[in-house]
Amino acid sequence: MDLRFFAAGYERLAGSCGLRSLAFCDILAHSMRSRHTYSSALRSIGQVLEKWDMNTFDLRCSDSEFRLHCGDPTPPHLTLIKVRYTSDDISGLELKGRAKRGGSLTTAKLDSLPEILRALGHYVDSKGGRLVRICNGDVALDSSLIMLEYETRHRQVRREDFSITSIYKHAQNMHHERSRISLDIRWA
Repeated sequence: MDLRFFAAGYERLAGSCGLRSLAFCDILAHSMRSRHTYSSALRSIGQVLEKWDMNTFDLRCSDSEFRLHCGDPTPPHLTLIKVRYTSDDISGLELKGRAKRGGSLTTAKLDSLPEILRALGHYVDSKGGRLVRICNGDVALDSSLIMLEYETRHRQVRREDFSITSIYKHAQNMHHERSRISLDIRWA
């Protein structure tokens, strides 16, 4: 399996270089949060997962980075792939995704992994929370559920299990709202 797309993140995880203090997931880092939202960052990570057909994952967000653990999609599925994404990595992924989409007005496939993760990121963004973890590979969970863990504005950690159907509905609402705002701007 060619994992060049993961190379930068994987080398930092496996290498001996120190962590940079980027405060990506810190709720108090306003400048970083305005640069990236969880919605856009998770969409970018979802595009990578989708590209490599990695359907089982455990994504954790710490003060300085995203750490992604995925099941290897190549049989016999025995390898755990670990990747680390910094703010700079997310910026690069967003640029690649934007370039790939170009100016096309294609309809988003709301049940795709990038859109599912985007909707979960939007949910956390809308609550003003700090993402802690998203996991769809927890053996204690029903395989049709995705677990979301986040810290609220009041520093309480919440865990919610979402069905794909409920995430899909949230994605639909999010896209309807974006379309409405886009129309309002064009007519203003």
